[in-house]
Amino acid sequence: MTGRAPLVVSLVLNVALLALGVATWRHAARARAAHGLLLVSAAAAAAEPAPPAAPSNPAGDPPPPEPPPAFHWRQIESSDYRQYLANLRSIGCPERLIRDILVADIEVLYRSRLARRPPHFDPWVGLDGRNAARKASQANRIEALREKRALIRELLGYDWDAEFAEEALAQHEVALLAGFLPDTTLMRLAAVFSDHEDTRRAIEQAAGGILLAEDKAQIRELRDRMADALRQALTPAELEEAQLRAQLADGFPDGLHLEGVLVTAAELRELARESFAYRDVVAEELLERDDVTEEDRDRRRQAFERAVEQRLGPARYQDYQRAQESDFRQIYEFTSGHNMTQSQAIRAHDYWRGALAEAEKLAEDPTLSAADRSTAAAVLRQTATQRLEGLLGTGKAPEFLEAWGARLASRVQEGPREAGEK
Repeated sequence: MTGRAPLVVSLVLNVALLALGVATWRHAARARAAHGLLLVSAAAAAAEPAPPAAPSNPAGDPPPPEPPPAFHWRQIESSDYRQYLANLRSIGCPERLIRDILVADIEVLYRSRLARRPPHFDPWVGLDGRNAARKASQANRIEALREKRALIRELLGYDWDAEFAEEALAQHEVALLAGFLPDTTLMRLAAVFSDHEDTRRAIEQAAGGILLAEDKAQIRELRDRMADALRQALTPAELEEAQLRAQLADGFPDGLHLEGVLVTAAELRELARESFAYRDVVAEELLERDDVTEEDRDRRRQAFERAVEQRLGPARYQDYQRAQESDFRQIYEFTSGHNMTQSQAIRAHDYWRGALAEAEKLAEDPTLSAADRSTAAAVLRQTATQRLEGLLGTGKAPEFLEAWGARLASRVQEGPREAGEK
């Protein structure tokens, strides 16, 4: 998995729904709400005791009173959201259904103010006027977003974003990074990040895209406030878990590759902790605190590798190093998909590394003529391909073998490299 999602937030919080998708969800939410209210009212009606049978009326007594009018949505709906909320609760509407009804209605209320429509300008409006209008439009949109969030928070007692809930919470990456968090907590994180992004955009727009020292200081202060808000939104245990999951997502030097490496869940968590020695995903990605030089990064990588070797031991560390090679991962994927053993994958990989070394040796041989080099390239390509087909013999050769053979031949024909060239 690629990074870009530390602490769940930065991955999750940039999800943008298509307009049609939003409209479809809102329609479905209102339909679910109406259906739910009908069920509630029907259940309430069924619970009412049946009226006693009316006695015969030989003496011409006055007729019984008319039954109360049937339930109608207008009895519940109100333009005052607080009253609307009270009415829904008074008839026993489930809280989840109340949330869907109110949030869908609020989304419609703010739809026009939140629409991303470029301002229309008359031909005679100058550049300064256009820029001012764009800034004002963006400022109005940010203010509308904050008003909408504040209204939902006031009514429900927590943050809730319909678009985020509909799309982001269903994604595999979000489930992996934040599946342990309650939805309401994740929504609070989304609100924190969104407020940060809104304010940051406003600072950048006010600066006209050219950030001065004071603008950068404002952004740093803004990031610090966001970090404090995130710590307040999560318990210490939740914060640690989120950080460890973010490390697994993007904290390893070459990505998290454990193909053919036997590790327990507890050991994987410890590896995630060790990866802080290389980089702190939350600090560098979300909070943008990355002042590590290239030399520091190299030293950190070496420190991380030593920690992994100590954690896994010599044998498993060798497996770990092998898993970091993309060539081995291709072989491992093929053998795993064809019910072959890990030993077969390792033997094929060892042979392939030997073939690469032979190609390098032939390429660097200055005594080979162009014709000899071409012949050697063809022979090595054919020999290596046949040998790998034999080692991975399943009746179906891997698709990557053709490209690998061409890779060997190309290196041989390339000839000696200049000093310092890789």
